Amino acid sequence: MKLPCLLLLAFAIQVGSAVADDATPTKEPEGVKPGDQWTYDQTDEITGNLKFTYTNAVASVTDREITLRVTRRGDERVGLMVFDPNWNLIDDGVWKKHRRTGGEGIEPPLKLDKEWRISESLQNLKTGEFYAETGKAKVVRQESFTTQAGTFDTFKIVAELRETATADPAKSFQSTITTWYAPSINRWVKRITAVRSLGRLRASLSEELVDYAQAP
Repeated sequence: MKLPCLLLLAFAIQVGSAVADDATPTKEPEGVKPGDQWTYDQTDEITGNLKFTYTNAVASVTDREITLRVTRRGDERVGLMVFDPNWNLIDDGVWKKHRRTGGEGIEPPLKLDKEWRISESLQNLKTGEFYAETGKAKVVRQESFTTQAGTFDTFKIVAELRETATADPAKSFQSTITTWYAPSINRWVKRITAVRSLGRLRASLSEELVDYAQAP
C-alpha cells in the first residue's frame, strides 16, 4: 500500500507551547527572499526517534512560486521543492498538484477561527497515479511557541484531509496536519503530519525548527 502525498513529502525531504492573548498581534512578514533558510529536525512521533536534520533554502521567488533547495545533513544529494506563495506544495519531484482550491499551507490574512476548504488533484510522477484530495483547514489558536531556534508568535492551523485514488476509490487515507506558522519568519516552526488508513494510525512525523536565517 502506497503512502499518501503528505507523508511521502515528509520522507522525501527527509517545546512546548503557551497560550497567548488571542488579541495579541503578530509581526507581519516582509516576504520570502532568495537566501532565506530554515533548518528542521524530523522526528518519528510514535517512537520519539530523530530521523534526520534538513535545511530548506530559498533558491528563487516569483509572484507564483517559491523554489527551495533541500539538503539533508550527512547527505550530499540536493533536492528541489516548489510551493505557491502560500506554502501549498506544487511539485517535489515525486508528487505534482493540480486544480487547487485552498491547500495545506496558509490562507492570508490569518486570524483566529478562519477556515478554508481544500480540494485538489495529486499526480504521482513516478507511477502516473492520480489522487483526489479534499478537506478543510482552520486557525484554531494564536500562541507563543518555543523551539531550539527561539520563541515565536504563531498561528496554530489544523488541516483534516482525505486522499483517494482516482482509479481505485478503495485506496484512501486520512491525514491530519497540525502547523504552528510564525509570520515573523514566513514559515512554520513546527508541523506534525499524522496519517491513518482504515481507522488506524500508520505514521506520525514532525518537523521542528532548530535554526533559521533571513536574507538581508
